[in-house]
Amino acid sequence: MRTRSVILIVLGCVVAGVALAMALFAAFGMYQAAQPPCGDRDYPITSSEGGGACVPRGQPPPSGWTTYEPGHTPTRVDELGQSGK
Repeated sequence: MRTRSVILIVLGCVVAGVALAMALFAAFGMYQAAQPPCGDRDYPITSSEGGGACVPRGQPPPSGWTTYEPGHTPTRVDELGQSGK
């Protein structure tokens, strides 16, 4: 009977640890998504294939990339690479 109690306690600790890890991972993901897409010295660009990146201000986008249309510029990391249409 004592062995069964120990197993249940260990199992409970494992389940609690997994739940805590999942909660922390979700909270960190939401924090990252709410961050600005580029630093103060960069601006966001997009490709026709839907990717997103940042380039230093004053530099033109690389070939195959373009700036976002006015009003469609991403304001958060999770919006980077979306056309906004």
